[in-house]
Amino acid sequence: AKPPAKIGALFFLSASVLVLQVVWWQYIPWSIVHIGSLATGFYTGELARLLGLVAALLPFTYTYGMIYPCLFNEQRFGAAGAGQLVGYMGFANAMGCVLGAALGFFVLIPNLGAEASLRLLTLVLAFCGVATLRIEGDIKNFKPSLVSAAMLSLLAFGIPSWDRAVLTSGANVYFGQFTKRQPTSTPASAHDRGGTV
Repeated sequence: AKPPAKIGALFFLSASVLVLQVVWWQYIPWSIVHIGSLATGFYTGELARLLGLVAALLPFTYTYGMIYPCLFNEQRFGAAGAGQLVGYMGFANAMGCVLGAALGFFVLIPNLGAEASLRLLTLVLAFCGVATLRIEGDIKNFKPSLVSAAMLSLLAFGIPSWDRAVLTSGANVYFGQFTKRQPTSTPASAHDRGGTV
């Protein structure tokens, strides 16, 4: 039996959302500054930080998280031996969570950094989308998926790198010491603006 066709689409959707997240990531501190300008105390300040992080993380987490539950639409779950298949999938999912976290924490981030790791994950997701469509035998959408994967790959590694000065400015922590402005290619440091990080 073949997996449902929407699994391949979910891989491509996750890759697309992750590209947007890579673009948006360096703007998180300043988005929190804008939200934090409305803060009137400790709790509203913490809420501003929470909203900023939710806006950055939830879209990809949601789309990527839909892949595993959708696998249970596979036809074999309605046939004999479905319980055993569920056990295998649960084991594979648990091992993937553990090994994936270990790979990211001990290998990818120390050697490639967070930004390059996210860009690489975009390629992996796009490849999984292509592979899934090929396994499904969806010839009609297989060739367009190669074009989509190539475009996502170019976007993932073609968009500008993160501005480290913005990410490490402390803007998301010290609301009151930063003006409301968008990050530029050469932002002034917190020290140059008179702020304390």
